[in-house]
Amino acid sequence: MAASVTIKGYSELMRQVKALQSPTWLRRGIHRAVETVVKPIAQTYPPESHRPQPFVSDRQRRGFFAKLRSGEIQAPYVRTNTLKNNWQTKQLSGTASALENDTSYGGWVQGNERQTRYHQGTGWNTETKIAKEAGPGIIKLLDAEVLRLWR
Repeated sequence: MAASVTIKGYSELMRQVKALQSPTWLRRGIHRAVETVVKPIAQTYPPESHRPQPFVSDRQRRGFFAKLRSGEIQAPYVRTNTLKNNWQTKQLSGTASALENDTSYGGWVQGNERQTRYHQGTGWNTETKIAKEAGPGIIKLLDAEVLRLWR
């Protein structure tokens, strides 16, 4: 006598496994995580600081006063939100996405290696701090993507 076994839901299970094997969900999830989790953290400005910014060299002092005289800059500084508004999410190859800022001075404000002491002292996030803060949100978003595939 032959026995048979019927597995209910096998086709649906295989569809879900196949969906997880595709990089499409991961590419979409990572891009969404960069756009909705990482980017808002990078765009967050610390409270305005009105403490004096000491000159680090005579050249810097001369440059500051020359630009002030020419009208290129103003004092006290008025935030323009240019740094905030220049963060762009880019889709890279494979499943990778990146957050980029093309301002000429972004590295001096938020860069890991180039951030000035003044910006360190006034609470600006660096790339590393942004990534650490975003980590739990990225995991939560990708977990939700996996659960969505299993429904």
